[in-house]
Amino acid sequence: MRKLFVMFVLLGVLMPLTGSPARANGPYAPLIIAIRSNGELPSYYHDDLWLWDGTGEPRQLTSYLYNGAPIISPDNRYVAYLSTPKVFLQALKIGGGRSGVPPSNIWLMTIPDGDAIRIADQPKEAIVDEEAILSVGIERSQPTWSPDGTKLAWTEITELHNAPADEQRLMIYDLASGKTRTVITLPVYQIGSATPLWSEAGIALVANDVNGNSVVEIYDEQGHLISKQPFEGGDSDMRGVKGSDGKEYLGSRKSLIDSSTDTAQPIPASLALHSRTSAAGLFAEQRIGDDGNWTLHDGDMTQVIGSENYPVEWLAISPRGDAIAYVQHDDTSLALLVKLYQHGEITTIVTLSEIAAPRFIDGLAWGAIEWRVMP
Repeated sequence: MRKLFVMFVLLGVLMPLTGSPARANGPYAPLIIAIRSNGELPSYYHDDLWLWDGTGEPRQLTSYLYNGAPIISPDNRYVAYLSTPKVFLQALKIGGGRSGVPPSNIWLMTIPDGDAIRIADQPKEAIVDEEAILSVGIERSQPTWSPDGTKLAWTEITELHNAPADEQRLMIYDLASGKTRTVITLPVYQIGSATPLWSEAGIALVANDVNGNSVVEIYDEQGHLISKQPFEGGDSDMRGVKGSDGKEYLGSRKSLIDSSTDTAQPIPASLALHSRTSAAGLFAEQRIGDDGNWTLHDGDMTQVIGSENYPVEWLAISPRGDAIAYVQHDDTSLALLVKLYQHGEITTIVTLSEIAAPRFIDGLAWGAIEWRVMP
């Protein structure tokens, strides 16, 4: 579920690399890091994107200061991300804006060159009035990739000043045609637009039924409702899961939903995160009820990362399935670290000091991943 718009200003610097990451044979695919930047305006999205290719320090891809976290495509060629519109920053700059969740645009960037295009913009009538209030804005959810990587989906809400919206639209953007279409119009389920998940099971949205209970609705690409089941959790708890039977399910923290039969069953075992492009590579297991710790499985070796006091905050797997990057606080200096696990060794890619100059990491994007039920 999207959070309310919170105003903040954070300062900091990117510190030099510490350690020398072990290299695999050949170059790494780029690791994209979203680092919360020192923007002067209180925006909901406050990141810039950086790229690390396995050598030296990360290089900066964007310098806008007001972007969101990257979402990697299944073929590892693109990242999509939200961005705060300039017209909204203009309102903030003169002391205005609007309440609630702010408007956002969606950008599509090719990797590794960093070329980006805006695929979802604000309406032409979005202007800042004499009271520094934005007249109209479109709020958008995080985008989600189709399983084949040819399309993006998101939900959006058009908000007029002092006129709360009562509907949201499920949208699909086609990379080949460059066109966007409305799939279906739905009620507003929550504060801000609901974040969809597109998996082999369909396009899923967490909603509230007439009794206020949480349910998940699964639609096909044409907007037909194909499954509706009770759901424990919110947007962030949805994931596409491959069962031990090889079938594709929509998973929550406790259940697996089969959209083809409109049924649900308890998760029989822990879930593990795998590289989608290297099925036999190392993987990360997250045991049921243990949100902060992960167990890395690397052939016959296992390695536990994270702890109750210093949990793993983000985790990404390389496209080759031979390395895992993750974010964790250092237990002595309290610095925020991007670490690399490979061949039984853990090294540090990035160190961000939170004492002299606070900075935060809001996302990692490396290879396309999939969840599987542990045997």
